[in-house]
Amino acid sequence: MVLTVGYDARAAVLDPDRGLGRVAREHVCAFAGRSDVDLVVFVPRGAPLGPSLEGLQERIVRVPHPPRGAFLFDRPVWRRVLDRHPVDVLHLPAWGVPPGLGLPVVATLHDVTPLRYPDAIPSGRVRRRAVQRLETYRRATLVHAVSRSTAHDAVHCLGIPPDRVRVVPNGVAAPTGGEPAERRDHVLYVGGPDPHKRVDLLARLWCGSRARDLPPLVVAGGASGHPAIREAAERCPERVRVAGTVDDGALARLYGTAQVLVLPSLWEGFGLPVLEAMAHGAVPVVTACSSLPEAGGGAALYVPASAPPAAWAEAVRRIVSDQALASRLRDAGRARVAACSWDRVAEALVAVYREARILAPS
Repeated sequence: MVLTVGYDARAAVLDPDRGLGRVAREHVCAFAGRSDVDLVVFVPRGAPLGPSLEGLQERIVRVPHPPRGAFLFDRPVWRRVLDRHPVDVLHLPAWGVPPGLGLPVVATLHDVTPLRYPDAIPSGRVRRRAVQRLETYRRATLVHAVSRSTAHDAVHCLGIPPDRVRVVPNGVAAPTGGEPAERRDHVLYVGGPDPHKRVDLLARLWCGSRARDLPPLVVAGGASGHPAIREAAERCPERVRVAGTVDDGALARLYGTAQVLVLPSLWEGFGLPVLEAMAHGAVPVVTACSSLPEAGGGAALYVPASAPPAAWAEAVRRIVSDQALASRLRDAGRARVAACSWDRVAEALVAVYREARILAPS
């Protein structure tokens, strides 16, 4: 039976280079090729679609930009839109769940950072709104958690019953653009500047003596603007380089020429850069906590969360100096990502949609 699925792809259009938007875009592209899904894609009114969504014009429905309190104030918008464009199931991958939508809703929970690490949001008012948004996931028919770690948080931090949580990990796209790079000349960090990401640890380490024999550190994403990273790049330009927020092509080139991806974060909802690094042949060195062992499996090196900064330098040094170890982990990474396509993610999510339709009250 063909299922009519409404997908809120506003994040894919408004935040195309951040993890939230990239995941939404990959979901939409994977669903678009399925014969068992009649896809309706909701995007912001007046915003450019980008190349990935331009080919889906016949499936596109324009809706207003989400307000700051989308989880509180989107209900009238959604009710009007859904009256004109009825769907069997609505997938909300971002910004919470408005009340009283009157149909089965699957909501993707990426992480509960505002609860785990409140200091990640300095403004008390913004932090309270972020917590309110997380609490709205209790309204969903089913919660799609992107990792077992996040599913645990859904139950124990948000009080969502375990029988309403389904785990479908994120996928990764196969690299395009020819053969892997022969020369890998840097260590890469991809991600945000939040305190629990510990990019200041990397800045101090790469400007100090303990990492002097290691390849330079390249920082991409929101962390490029972190004060410690900016200062390190000014003080040690040969050791720390800032790439800024980059598009998919530039990010793929950074992954493809990196020896190591380093991610010293104390908490991740999934850890998408880990899979992306493995897909491009870079070896992840990550913290042994939260969802990161789920993402990395046996294809990464792990550093205890309590380890001193020197332990991160030593782990990277092992990859750089031990070609046999690096080759073994790269092979394991390629095998791992082969089983993590976005098409497989779509297959699993369609099963969740069908279940939500059965569970929702008529």
